[in-house]
Amino acid sequence: MVDIANSFSWRDSRLQRAFAALPIFALTLLMLPAARMNEPIAPFLDNAAKRSLFELNGVSVPVIKEFFGIAILDEIFSTISLAFVQLISFADPGSYWQSLCFLTDFSAMYAIWMFESCRGANKKTLYEFPIVIALAAQIVTVGICGSLYFYMLYIFCSWEKFASAKGRSIDAAYAAAVLPSILVGYLVPLLFSYFHPSLESRHWWCWVWQIYPIWTSPILVGLGMAFQSIAKPARHLEPVRITVLGLVIINTSVYWYTIANSGMSLWDLFIAKHLFEVPQDSATALRTILQYDWLCSFGAALIWLGYSFLDLKAAGKCTIGGIQLVVSAGLIFALLGVGNTLLLGWLVREEILVTWNGNPTSKNINKTD
Repeated sequence: MVDIANSFSWRDSRLQRAFAALPIFALTLLMLPAARMNEPIAPFLDNAAKRSLFELNGVSVPVIKEFFGIAILDEIFSTISLAFVQLISFADPGSYWQSLCFLTDFSAMYAIWMFESCRGANKKTLYEFPIVIALAAQIVTVGICGSLYFYMLYIFCSWEKFASAKGRSIDAAYAAAVLPSILVGYLVPLLFSYFHPSLESRHWWCWVWQIYPIWTSPILVGLGMAFQSIAKPARHLEPVRITVLGLVIINTSVYWYTIANSGMSLWDLFIAKHLFEVPQDSATALRTILQYDWLCSFGAALIWLGYSFLDLKAAGKCTIGGIQLVVSAGLIFALLGVGNTLLLGWLVREEILVTWNGNPTSKNINKTD
């Protein structure tokens, strides 16, 4: 019998994994030039804050400056919520459609963060607390925080931690709590922010949505504890599949709604046209930041997922060919959107981990060294 922990020893060098995952880290660096886009945005937002009124392209929305009654939260999120008025008010149609699709798709990435927080291998690590990375992403951008999350996850959640069934497993009770947590704490306020008939109400709901990690985390913990008595530890894939199905339906609906109604190509919506050249108008600048946010966050997640499949193939656990994976991902991307591509790919990985029998097949890792 082969010692699985030793067979993965060459991959468990954190330095080697950090070097191998540099393409993920590179996406974090790509967000740094994009930060220059704030130059035309800051004066516009300062003026709107002073007047307590957002005005752009004929759209006028009274600004809420204080919402939570907690000074530090109001101070942090007042400017962010003000900037989001451009996205949710249709003052800039491109920003509206791009951010609607992007932020709905992000529910897939957030679900992965939540599922990974319930995995045995991630217990007693920072990954056990998705509230930390999610709040940081709201303040610093998910393009930076998401890229760093997946870069560090690849380094520190090495295959040595998957040597035991306990390390690979996800807590079934908490897995069952992921979908209601995301629906109530993330998607409901987000969709009200975009679809409520009143622009003032959209602005109000956007304030609620801004701190979604604070809403979703206690729901996850509370329901996870409540479900402990009825959850079946050996069958955690059932709630995982239900969660994936629910989010796939929602994300696909928004994706095709965007395609049908935006009047813009996906290329124009999601691919930035500026990097070193800063746009003169604040609307284009903000839309550009979101485009890089989308590219870097989902790009990092998909590269991490690709590396995970390479590890599985090296372990002899994945029989899916590389070309088949890439073609399948491309088709899903075109038909269902990037969020579902990531989530369904992660589900396939999870299905493989569940069937792991604790020993590599004859395709020993050492033979690939």
